[in-house]
Amino acid sequence: SISYATVSNFVHAARQSRGFAAIYTMSNGASVAGPLVFGFVADSFHLGVSVAAMVGATLITLPLAIFLRPALKRTDA
Repeated sequence: SISYATVSNFVHAARQSRGFAAIYTMSNGASVAGPLVFGFVADSFHLGVSVAAMVGATLITLPLAIFLRPALKRTDA
């Protein structure tokens, strides 16, 4: 995943093991929580609501990507 590749760009070399640990922990947590949360939403409301919630959750990441883009350019120089 691209998030694993950028850890070295955002975390000091002496603390990279903690950066990777945080990324792996969040990734594994999301892998468990995602199906539980969206399954609950689908069961409680409707499958369409669950899909719309997934779309919304995915689109929320776009502003973060736009915000972090200048930081990636600084590390390439």
